[in-house]
Amino acid sequence: MLSTILILILSSVIATVQVPEAASNGRADLIPFSMETYNPVKKSDFVDGSTQTCTVTKAGSLADLLRRSHETDKTFDDLRVRGFLLESGEPIFVDAKGVFEYKSKRYVVSEKDFREVKKEHFACNDDAQHK
Repeated sequence: MLSTILILILSSVIATVQVPEAASNGRADLIPFSMETYNPVKKSDFVDGSTQTCTVTKAGSLADLLRRSHETDKTFDDLRVRGFLLESGEPIFVDAKGVFEYKSKRYVVSEKDFREVKKEHFACNDDAQHK
């Protein structure tokens, strides 16, 4: 009887804990822009899996990325994708030149600025290794 009551109390407490939507709705990943790989790295490589787990800790990563970027006429290289950012269902892929596409426009961002956006908005399981 007591165990049943404790389970019911615990269940109601767990049910009322609110997880921020952003924390469960995003991830980020990065390969150093200058790194050359034996095989092409494509968008699907980031979508299908990642070597690290990141969760959104602060919403607004896309807006921050856009603030740190500028429009460019450079083309996006589909075979040299180096960065991935996903928040609220909008995936952004960054190539080795820092080029990414958003709403039919191309932008360029430095690796340093991409890393800063990732660090400010995401908590990743490898952050202790790359500080």
